[in-house]
Amino acid sequence: MWKGGVALVLGAGLALPCHRAAAEGEGFSMDTARQEEGDIVQELADQPLDLNAASEEDLRRLPGVDRPLARRIFRERERRDGFESRSDLREVPGIDETLHEALQPFVFVQPKGVRPFPFSGDVRLRMRNVSPRGTTLLEAPPELQHAAYVYNRTRMRFGGRVQAGWLIKRAGVGPALTLGDIQRKAVVKFSMQMGRRGSLERMVLGDYTLSLGQGLLFYDGLGEFVRPVKVKAAGPRSDFTSGSNQYLRGAAIVSRKGALGAELYLSQKDLDLKLDSGTGTVNEDINRLRENLGDLQDEDDLRNNDTTSERLIGGRLSFTGPGSSSVGLTGAVTRYSRGINPATTPFAGSHAFRGDENTAASLDFDLFFGAWNLFGEAGRSLSRGDGASRQTGQAWTLTPLWRRERLSFWASFFDYDSAFFSRHGKGVSFSVMGQPEDLTDNQKGVMTGGQYSTSSCRSQLVLTLAGFPRAMGNGRNSLPIHSSEGRAVYFENALRPSKPFEFLVRYQRRDQEKRSEAVPGNGMVELRRQERETVEKVRYQAAWENPLSVRLLLRYETRHETFPPGKGRFGDLWMADLRFRVKEDLMLAARTYVFDSPQAYLNTGVEEIWDGVVYNRLAGAMNSLRGSPGTRFVVTLRQEIGPRVSAWLKYDVTRRPGDLNTRQASLTEQEKRAFSATRQGFHIQLDYRWGKYK
Repeated sequence: MWKGGVALVLGAGLALPCHRAAAEGEGFSMDTARQEEGDIVQELADQPLDLNAASEEDLRRLPGVDRPLARRIFRERERRDGFESRSDLREVPGIDETLHEALQPFVFVQPKGVRPFPFSGDVRLRMRNVSPRGTTLLEAPPELQHAAYVYNRTRMRFGGRVQAGWLIKRAGVGPALTLGDIQRKAVVKFSMQMGRRGSLERMVLGDYTLSLGQGLLFYDGLGEFVRPVKVKAAGPRSDFTSGSNQYLRGAAIVSRKGALGAELYLSQKDLDLKLDSGTGTVNEDINRLRENLGDLQDEDDLRNNDTTSERLIGGRLSFTGPGSSSVGLTGAVTRYSRGINPATTPFAGSHAFRGDENTAASLDFDLFFGAWNLFGEAGRSLSRGDGASRQTGQAWTLTPLWRRERLSFWASFFDYDSAFFSRHGKGVSFSVMGQPEDLTDNQKGVMTGGQYSTSSCRSQLVLTLAGFPRAMGNGRNSLPIHSSEGRAVYFENALRPSKPFEFLVRYQRRDQEKRSEAVPGNGMVELRRQERETVEKVRYQAAWENPLSVRLLLRYETRHETFPPGKGRFGDLWMADLRFRVKEDLMLAARTYVFDSPQAYLNTGVEEIWDGVVYNRLAGAMNSLRGSPGTRFVVTLRQEIGPRVSAWLKYDVTRRPGDLNTRQASLTEQEKRAFSATRQGFHIQLDYRWGKYK
């Protein structure tokens, strides 16, 4: 009813069927894992797989389907000489009724004797406006003072094997919508993908994402707060994500003959990096590209637009053996047109890349022994360049996983040298010392947990221990002054005493050592100390769903932050969410938050920023809720306008008077208007589809 079941990738990285009403797609994270436009579950919902044409690699993209299950689906298809309907999946060992129901939105069966529609596709248009305008717009140069977010994605499919499309996006602050400005200053992507032809399994031209092994060298979910422990490596795919600098542009070829696979990757693209005016070298940590996303919003962005070229060549050899076990060897060489040497960057001596060339290689494996699954990856990198010291680093991750129908346990071990560098990769890292969680440097630790799930109960416990084993600083700079550690615990228990009701309790706690603010020391020299920060969250949630048309969800949660020791910040949030299917083609949803948080930053949890796309941030640079008291109201409407057109509208209004009062004394009149206590946002999305998808 609510787009069927969805896959929830929890801290274990296991794709588990779960009802959207209860779980809301949230994973193991102190806040909320992020899903972007390129999220694989949404992509499958938009373009379901033909069960009779999909390869084993395609089937592995389905939620809840790993390599052994994909192979069993493939063999059942061969035994039947093709599926006749989606219900035939019930005969595949390992697919119970819950998983079968969850897979329905993502698959279809083309009737035998009916050729795929020769030309099909979809067009998506989006626009967003926020009022009042924020300080980013007010401080932008005149050529970037255009406020409305505008987005177009167009995809076309020619038969069942070829697809092509483009994506154009201007952020909420950006250039005029002229052809020249769009080409030079906006996010523009084009991609073409061709399916299996003999031993050629896939070829991608243009912009593409890449996920291999366990993600150390290449991973397509760089924006997530917490990466799943197990990566379902999908190889190269057309890139229709809205961030411009994260992934690759060029060509990717995947060939497979029996158990052997060979792949080739080529990429060249321009990056937006800050240059040193004197030397012409890049004076910026290259990892900031994951934060900037290529949107031009100020004078520095204009100056730094497309200053540096990144050229990459890489390849992979793989072997799939008995029992669906696989082994792969990946290597890549990346060169930059300018030397990279950031002068000032947090923890600069610990993990900033320096040089103009990086070589990396890794060995990954995914082995199955009955109920056991052992997977991991070990990599090594070499960075060098004129004027930069030669650095070699190693990284590895290893996870044993035991899984039965209802019960699973895992322990993911990881260790990353401070000198290991892979711009397109991401490991199973944990944030300690206040580091960005998307980096995999100078950390070692373990994430371990277990899950028990039945039709009436779901329980999960995850424990994480991690640390920076290498001290870099002296107490007078931004570096850690001694080795540090962090730990986290996550517990969730959901009960469904009867079909309409579900109750959930979630507890999260994270302890980490962080640098305190600088304080005067002997001789008035500012000294820094490392002190422990504690963040604790508790959530209580109740959901009721009428199978026909209504769902009601109520939530209370509290957040407690302690840093430095002895100084606490508290926040409380109450939420009510109502979804109502007015009629078959019209869905209405409303959500209300009431929060009391003078200092602690509360997160709303999963909230749709676009239809089917959940995000951890709110539109208009409102990353969290803070105020005492404060309110937020959201209403969305989804209307199917015939079989080909749908419209989605969202209106939100947030009041944070308490947050404004804490800033008031230091703000100019212009900034006071920008930081108004009341902020409103309006989103509209239009989708048009032609041809046949299923």
